[in-house]
Amino acid sequence: MLPDPGALLADAPRVRDALATAGWSSESLEDLLGPGYRSHLDRGEGAPLLRRSAGTSALARLVRALVVGAPVDDGVLPASWLLPDGTAAVRLQALPHGGLDVTVPHDAGNVASTVALDQVLGAGAASLTLAAATPRTAVQRVLDVGCGQGLQAVLAAPHAQQVVATDRNPRAVAYTRLAAALNGASVEARSGDLLEPVDGEAFDLVVS
Repeated sequence: MLPDPGALLADAPRVRDALATAGWSSESLEDLLGPGYRSHLDRGEGAPLLRRSAGTSALARLVRALVVGAPVDDGVLPASWLLPDGTAAVRLQALPHGGLDVTVPHDAGNVASTVALDQVLGAGAASLTLAAATPRTAVQRVLDVGCGQGLQAVLAAPHAQQVVATDRNPRAVAYTRLAAALNGASVEARSGDLLEPVDGEAFDLVVS
């Protein structure tokens, strides 16, 4: 059974503070795990990453829990972020883009494994291509259709007065809210299919 990302929202500020204190960033993760470490995750190869993240530093402990998926050391995460088996309920992905460093939460797993209908995966090549192609001119309102794990909505927040994100998958909506909380971004996430949740509203920029 997939975890409820909405149950993690209340303690997201605590996790955000822990990440900042530990020096969490896309650069620090590459320094620790090696360039291209995501390819190991995509192939389900955790052993090399466990070796590289061995250690007692706060960053190493968070990486083992939230990137590799190893059992969580005592005190690393709030109890609300733990599954009964002692692992973290979600995985985190650190992504650099245009001078920003964004952290997005997602379910464990990848496209090479069996994916449930409401499973929310991390950002892949298509998401990164869309992010690179999106204009970053300052605008009033941005709409993210099919928000998934929330990457596009979070990236839009710095150059928009309001960001609205929609998805027909309630778990994706919850993940987008969680992503906004982890990044200190203001995003209004709504459940519904495509444009139904914003019927009659106008936007300056739409990403999908």
